[in-house]
Amino acid sequence: MSIAAKKKLKGWTIGDYVVYGIMILFSLIFLAPFVYVVSVSLTDPSVYVPFKLYLLPEKVSLKTYEYLLSNPQFLSSLSRWWGQSWISALPLPLPTR
Repeated sequence: MSIAAKKKLKGWTIGDYVVYGIMILFSLIFLAPFVYVVSVSLTDPSVYVPFKLYLLPEKVSLKTYEYLLSNPQFLSSLSRWWGQSWISALPLPLPTR
């Protein structure tokens, strides 16, 4: 068995720590905006402060979703978007000669 293989069996190398550290950092960078959007959407509008970083809502409320789902214009737009998404996802037959 080579020295590198023996070293690898003993534990992680510095390179392993660097690679995993970079992967964790990128994961946090890419997940943070999604966590922020969900957190702001669940925050009560009366306590919301624009451009403040929210990782957890100060006061949880579903008022935003109640407003959206009770608005007929939103539901109409949503159904139109859903229909267009399915139409654009359908495969088109290629012309044959």
